[in-house]
Amino acid sequence: MKSPGSKKNSYENKDIFFDTFNFEQHDIYRSLDSFNNLARDLIKHNNEKIEKIYGRNKELAYYDVTNFYYEITYDLYTVTF
Repeated sequence: MKSPGSKKNSYENKDIFFDTFNFEQHDIYRSLDSFNNLARDLIKHNNEKIEKIYGRNKELAYYDVTNFYYEITYDLYTVTF
């Protein structure tokens, strides 16, 4: 949450964080099932901490999808639908 990016990006930039980490990139992917099992509890915990520390206006929510990336393998302007 502090530095959003892909799993690969997190591994490549792990040294910018406040602690020393000793793991390989494949360890990140192996951990995803465990995080999936904890997802609801982690989200609830994070929301409670944010609410306690910062407060929250629940009248309006923003959905940010700016970090999504995709490629189109054809020229969109020459394709007929």
